Amino acid sequence: MCDGKRENGRRMFLRRRAQSYGQSRTSYSRRRSKTSALLHQITFHVQHTDLPALASRAFTDCSRVKSALPSLGAQFKVLELDQESSGSEYQSYLAEKTGQRTVPNVFVNGKHVGGCDDFFKAQSSGELSKLIGA
Repeated sequence: MCDGKRENGRRMFLRRRAQSYGQSRTSYSRRRSKTSALLHQITFHVQHTDLPALASRAFTDCSRVKSALPSLGAQFKVLELDQESSGSEYQSYLAEKTGQRTVPNVFVNGKHVGGCDDFFKAQSSGELSKLIGA
């Protein structure tokens, strides 16, 4: 009985929230599930690659980081946000989670390193090698 009340209350909450956004309950749910899928994709990408980098082909900072990645000797993957259909959504989500909206956005073993300057600073200090080895 208690679970039924809780579920009904949750549905009413979601309906009110969707109405406050000027959306139907269905479109709010669809947007929420799309965000969940996006969260899953980014989390998988960051956790299952030693050195994931999110980049764009249009920026020289991204090119500098991408050219330095092979010399680190770690498995890496570059996700080109300008080539992804959800690239701007990736960027918005990462801005919310890391505080950085710009690219490149580099992670090492699930830890956020930062952008281009942070990447090269960590590389020159040896911190990047420690993170990769950890």
